[in-house]
Amino acid sequence: MAAASSYFIGHIQPKKSVWDHQREWNEKGFRYVARKSLIPMQNSGIDALIIHYYHFDDGPFRSTALDIYLNKLSLAHTLDIAIYWDNRDHPEKGSGVIEPDTFKGITKDLVDYFQKRSYWKVGNRPFLAIADLENFVASFEGDLEQAAGALERLRNKTILAGFDNAYIVGYSHGLSADRADVLVDGLALDAISSYTWADDIVLPDFPATPYEEAHQLYHKAIAEGGGTNLLARPGTRFKARYLPTVVMGYDPGPLTDPSVDWKQKRGYPYGPYLKSNTPSKFTKVLKHAKEATRGEEDKIVLINAWNDWTHGSYLEPEEMYQSQFLDAVKHVFVDLESLDIEAWIKHRINVKYDRLDRTRD
Repeated sequence: MAAASSYFIGHIQPKKSVWDHQREWNEKGFRYVARKSLIPMQNSGIDALIIHYYHFDDGPFRSTALDIYLNKLSLAHTLDIAIYWDNRDHPEKGSGVIEPDTFKGITKDLVDYFQKRSYWKVGNRPFLAIADLENFVASFEGDLEQAAGALERLRNKTILAGFDNAYIVGYSHGLSADRADVLVDGLALDAISSYTWADDIVLPDFPATPYEEAHQLYHKAIAEGGGTNLLARPGTRFKARYLPTVVMGYDPGPLTDPSVDWKQKRGYPYGPYLKSNTPSKFTKVLKHAKEATRGEEDKIVLINAWNDWTHGSYLEPEEMYQSQFLDAVKHVFVDLESLDIEAWIKHRINVKYDRLDRTRD
């Protein structure tokens, strides 16, 4: 991040958090840094934090954050935690394709996580996202029926643990429209989504596409198709519900080589980027997302992301706009004018202590 470069006029890099995480990490430790994030999240109306979970054939990888949030921190807050199983290929660990026996261990881990009091549930169904559906099916020698059976066993174990079922969401990473039509229904997914807009639409203007234009193209592709990958055909075509994602921004510039000429078009991560993603425009996009949930039994708005700095997507306060992106979330999702403040505080306290009491039980 510190070495990120500005490639053209109006390209603002590096982005900088107002929080000195490196110093705080060294001086006060991970829990302090993590706790510092929880409070502004919950005060801004965010209900849950979805954390990446990695598990390869040789075991869990980078699980510290998930374990600390679920086991130590969120019990003292009202913010829930959910899992995004990142089974994509990894630069350090290699292929995300695993052995079937490894998934048996993952199933046990997931059901254990689901039973944490602070795990996020849709109704009484623990939320689980799967990043790469192709890698998941490949883990069962490409046999869709075997892969579906493994998910069904996960669902059954979730029910035996006392839940109505699991709420499983597949993400569109590397998923063509033809394969999506096969896998989404074949795996009996509850929902499908995109991690970021650039996954499933082409950003038309190089080197930077206006933020509002990208938003319009993304939602047009959901309704009508015409995007790329999963959204080459409408996202509404599935039996599973398509959960739109709100993107605060998109700029993977920090992942690129600053010595490379940005004017020459290349594939990811060299552009194009999103420009003019101001807090006011982000507010309009959030309002659109909130309105889109009207009439839905389960009102879910996914926001990318809290701290994906290397892709230019974050809510964490930064130097230019301070906390304005986070304030936008609060403005849209916490109705302060009609809110019964005393009832809201009482609810938060009751949830907090109910969790602590149940955990001791």
